[in-house]
Formats: sequence, C-alpha cells, structure tokens
Amino acid sequence: MCFFPFLIILHGLFFAFMRSHSNTQILQDVVIASGCSGALDLAICALLNAGDTLLVPKPGFPLYTTLCESRGIRVLQYRLDHLRDWEVDIEHVREVAALGKAGGATCVLLLNNPSNPCGSVWREDHLRDIMRLAEEIRTPVIADEIYWNLAFPRLGRHALPAASATSTVPVLTVGGIAKEFMVPGWRLGWVACHDRGGALASVWNGLIALTALVLGANTLVQSTLQGLLCPPPSSPASEMLQKYKAGVLSKLQEHADFTLERLQRIPGIRVINPQGAMYCMFQVPSGRRGASNPEERDDVAFTRDLLAEENVFLLPGSAFSAPGFCRVVITPPIDKLAEAFKRIHEFVSRNYAN
Repeated sequence: MCFFPFLIILHGLFFAFMRSHSNTQILQDVVIASGCSGALDLAICALLNAGDTLLVPKPGFPLYTTLCESRGIRVLQYRLDHLRDWEVDIEHVREVAALGKAGGATCVLLLNNPSNPCGSVWREDHLRDIMRLAEEIRTPVIADEIYWNLAFPRLGRHALPAASATSTVPVLTVGGIAKEFMVPGWRLGWVACHDRGGALASVWNGLIALTALVLGANTLVQSTLQGLLCPPPSSPASEMLQKYKAGVLSKLQEHADFTLERLQRIPGIRVINPQGAMYCMFQVPSGRRGASNPEERDDVAFTRDLLAEENVFLLPGSAFSAPGFCRVVITPPIDKLAEAFKRIHEFVSRNYAN
C-alpha cells in the first residue's frame, strides 16, 4: 500500500480556487497544515524570529498572541474602530509599526477579514487602503481568511482577499475548510504564498523546512479538497455545492439579523451590525446598580453574573482585548437564541439602571 506524505506542496490543486484570490496571478505555492491554526503557526514562524514583531488586531483572536509569546515574538495591537463597523484605524497601524520596527526588527501585519470575534467584513476600498499602507511601510502581510466565503448576502459582495487588494505587498494567506464547510475535526488548512518580486523566496524555503516538524492533515482528508474547492463547472457536484453554500449563508444571515434585532431591544446595549462569519459583538451597559463606578462597562462581571443568574454563557470582550464588549455566537437554533436574549434582557433590566 502506498501512502502520500502527510504534508505536500501543491502546484496545481488550488489553481482555479486561488486565481480568485490573486488578481496578478503570481501565487507561487501552497502547503497543507493541520487546520487554519496550524497554518497560522507555520506562517508566523516562517516570517518572524524571536524579538521580531507581529501587529495584530484589537479586538482579535487570542491564538495570535499565544503563538507569538510561546516563541519570543513581540505582539503589538492596532485598533479596530467599533464606531465604523470594526474598520482598521490605519494611522494607529502606522504608529505601532514604527514601534515594532525599532532596532531593526522585522515587523509583519496580520489581517483577519471577515473577523472573529467582530463579525465584520471590510469594504474593498478600505482593504486597499490598508494594503497601500503596508506597501508604504514595507511590511509583509499574513491574511487570516478562514471566514473568507462567509460574508452575508445582504452585503451584496464577498470579502475581498488581501492578496487581491495589492500587486506589490507579499502576502501569506492562511485558510481552511473548517468554517465554510463546517468540518472542524478534519483539520485541513493551508498557507498560500503570494510572492511579489521574490521577496518571500527565503521565507518560502523556511516554511517548507518547518513542515517537517509538524503534523498535517491525513491523506484521506486531503483527497477531498479539490472536490470541495474546484468541482467541475456545471457538474452535479458543483450545483450541489453552490446550493449548500447559499443555504449556509442564508441561515447565518437569518441568525445574524435575528440577533441584531433582539439585542437592540435591550436598554443600554449597543450592538455592532454583524456582516459575516459567525459572531456578533455588543457593548455591555453601564449603570450597574451598586457598582462603585456606575459608568464602568465591566464585561467580565457582566458575563460572570449572567451565567450565574440566567445560565447564559457569553465570552467577555476582554478575552479578545476588547474590554466593555461581549461576543455572541449566532449559530445556535433560533429558539435557543430567542430564549438566551430574553434572559439577557431580564438580567439587564434587573441589574442595570438604564
């Protein structure tokens, strides 16, 4: 019996899929990883050494910091503006990049679009502005696009891949099938190298070397990838896949709209409109009765007491470097969401003076 290597370099498998991710068609190679988390680990380790700097979004997925701190890589956070649907504060990126490059350290910008935890999807012109800044400050990009195909239909657009928003900035795109196809246990992710001018040649060689140190997706799971991403046009498999994707997006949008409408009924809570992925963020109310500082928006106390009093579990925004906010996962059944939002409403009415 013949077994293929568990980590392989793909030269043709992703071609049709990745053409949509690169308007300059200079995608070099793809490596398979153990899910998107494994792909992130490979990308970070290939680009950065101990003492270098990764710029990460705030709010952002905490795994970025965990991976960096375990390897002595410095993490600096740049702001996302909740008043502008979690768009990037571009001038703040410029400021923290200057700090990250102090002393000659390498600095890399990590982008997550659509976002976990924010549920945001950036406008194309905004993403192009970000990539122009990356070109100006000569900073390569890691693009975490695990939720790429999960922008809600009401937006009328997909999330623009970072590599398609520039013809000059080198990009390592990380992704996987766990979210779009809802198969997290399959642990199938990838790192795609969008090189520009050979800037990532040595990085790519390092990435290949790193694959010898880690476990990857098994070959049986790998064999499904071409069928998932590149089914023959107009084939039954392609039609079935499109129907599946449309159904998933429709259901996610239904849940997102329901979440937005129900949370907006609760006095003192400010909800940021979810645009994609599987999450929604809201600002917790101030005016807690009996609090020493009634103006404080304490997300940790809010989630702790909500769980104790109403048996509803939310993650505090502090877990994502967003104190004063909470993250809601919008995927439970509508009746469960309705019950949860009813209990949150009762909790707020009982404990807050709004």
